[in-house]
Amino acid sequence: MRYGGASDLQQDLDRYLRNEPVVARAPTTMYRVRKFVQRNRASVAIASVLVLGLLGAVAGILTGMVRARAAEREAREQAAIAEATTRFLNEDLLSAVAPEKQGPDVKLREVLDAASGLIDERFPDEPLTRAAIHRTVGEAYSRLGQDEDAYAHFERALDIRREVLGDRHVDTADSLNDFGAATAVRGDMRGGSDLLAEALAILRETAGPDDARTLTCQRQLASILVWQGRFEEAEPLYADALERARRALGPDHLETITLLNDYGLLYSRQRRPAEAIPFLDEAYEGYLRIRGEQSADALVVASNLASCYFTLGNYEEAVPRFETLLENTVAVFGETHPKTYSVMNNLAIVYRRNGRNADSIPLLETIVAARSEAHGPTHRSTLTSMHNLGRAYLSAGRPGDAQRTLERTVRGRTEVYGDDHPKTLSSKSALAYCYGRSGFVERALELDAAILAHRAVLEAKDRRVLGLVLSRHGTHLAAAGRLDEAESAFREAERVFLTVENVVPSDLERNRASMVELLERLGRSEDAAAWRAKSTAAS
Repeated sequence: MRYGGASDLQQDLDRYLRNEPVVARAPTTMYRVRKFVQRNRASVAIASVLVLGLLGAVAGILTGMVRARAAEREAREQAAIAEATTRFLNEDLLSAVAPEKQGPDVKLREVLDAASGLIDERFPDEPLTRAAIHRTVGEAYSRLGQDEDAYAHFERALDIRREVLGDRHVDTADSLNDFGAATAVRGDMRGGSDLLAEALAILRETAGPDDARTLTCQRQLASILVWQGRFEEAEPLYADALERARRALGPDHLETITLLNDYGLLYSRQRRPAEAIPFLDEAYEGYLRIRGEQSADALVVASNLASCYFTLGNYEEAVPRFETLLENTVAVFGETHPKTYSVMNNLAIVYRRNGRNADSIPLLETIVAARSEAHGPTHRSTLTSMHNLGRAYLSAGRPGDAQRTLERTVRGRTEVYGDDHPKTLSSKSALAYCYGRSGFVERALELDAAILAHRAVLEAKDRRVLGLVLSRHGTHLAAAGRLDEAESAFREAERVFLTVENVVPSDLERNRASMVELLERLGRSEDAAAWRAKSTAAS
């Protein structure tokens, strides 16, 4: 526009300097607002802060409402799933095995088998309910030792949750944890530990590092690493999980107590029983508080504690603990349950090591007969008991019974494990020792040579067994009059035993006693005295 005169121009300039709208510019809304802000900067700034604060508060309230509603919705969904699962277990499952259908003596395995075929057809439009039930049934199969069935149900639950919830959901990670543990139990330890590590990473992100589900997964991963012999990787996982569980869950939470037991087992597996006992004692006291003396969990820890005292050679503690454990196990599971036989087997070993063969042999004979009938003569548990029975016969001075039993054991373990497995080689060594004790020295030496042909396997997997093989080989060589070779074998056995972490004291004592006897036979009394001093110093 054109100004009417110099005064009009001057007035417009004054308005501009005062941040007021000028006549020469079209008075748009944005133009007037901008000029208003320029004139009232302080007031507008204060008002802006107040408005932004109000908007932030409103946004926070709205976000909280959304989250609360989402949590409420999820809680309702979880409650509905739990209700449906309970209804299925109480109605569908039990009706499937009603006495008129399956007879009055139906077993839990038959109940689960019948239920497995009903899950998908019962809830065709409720995938998360199906997943929850598959998981519950999988856990039940797992407790029964039906590992293949448990694996199948855990895998189905995981597949459903991945499809519906996605890979990064906390419930999917929980199922991945189940599936990883089941994979390891089937024998794929490396695959299981990889799956558990993946589940742990997701749970730490979604549920948080202190959540009970996260700590359970971390504990299970550490346990699988222990079974793989990866102790250095397992220990920091246990230490971190236990510290978090004590702080976040408290001393009476089941996960805290279970962590104490498993942490103790880490040391026990490394033959460090003195370090294991404090953890196991605390775990046992915890189970007594929340479960009672005759609960399954308390029985497991009691067994672990008794085994630690046995490893330490403290029979005054080990024997009564195993005897009490057997009484409680029979009271809970009955006389013919596999868990009862397992405790009987351990008690029999303790009796034998304590020189009580008359108590050991009847227990082992009962177990071998029961396991042979239940699982067959070449089942792994049957073969373990047969091996122990053969050694008990040998300790009791019954070489004929020992030879027959150990020959059956060697045939069975060769069939099941292969010719070069440490368990097979251990039974062969016991049989060779039996031959030597019976006067069949050449047969003993032939079997020794066959065992030592696989020395590299024992070097890598079981150096204690290698030490026993070498020590017994020395005894057989001495019996054959090959004294120089016997001395070399005893020296090599000593060297191997000293490389075994937390070596069994009696192994060293027997080998040193054999060396002392040999050296005295050779007329080397000073050398014999030096070896005798080793045993005296060790004791």
